[in-house]
Amino acid sequence: MAGASWRREQRPVLDLPRGPSEIVAELLALAGVIGTLVVLRRAWPDLPDRVPTHFGPTGEPDAWGRKASLLFPPIVMMVLYTGLTILSRYPHIFNYPWRITAENAARQYRLARAMLSWLKAELVWLFAYLVWGVVRVAQGQAAGLGVAFLPVALLASFGTLGGYLWAAARAR
Repeated sequence: MAGASWRREQRPVLDLPRGPSEIVAELLALAGVIGTLVVLRRAWPDLPDRVPTHFGPTGEPDAWGRKASLLFPPIVMMVLYTGLTILSRYPHIFNYPWRITAENAARQYRLARAMLSWLKAELVWLFAYLVWGVVRVAQGQAAGLGVAFLPVALLASFGTLGGYLWAAARAR
């Protein structure tokens, strides 16, 4: 473990401006947080006391609970948003699958930050859709989240990670 921290200390600490892709992802994530809070605030007075708390692989609710349980997803979303926003400021401390050098650091840091920004946006919108879906089901406007919810969420997340690994491997 000491060897890993020694290598990390040798990494350059760079102050890199955000690229257009990162800015778009950051704005999308922020819009998702705000949108989720607006949806929840507007729907709250009309929600029944019992809301779906879990959905099965088909997207249909398979557990129900108190209305207050609907506050948990936005809280988790905001914690993730805040944590990933802070973490993205320190790309020199990330774990990389290859050696970071003075020659490749700027490109690797930009790619890793962009990946985090897009994953953050995807996670925020996953939670936004989840909250919206719970509200719709609770109000009798829908039967579930839809069968495509889980595959689309997994494809987006793993696609982003795969795209990052491919680009970062080429930038070594």
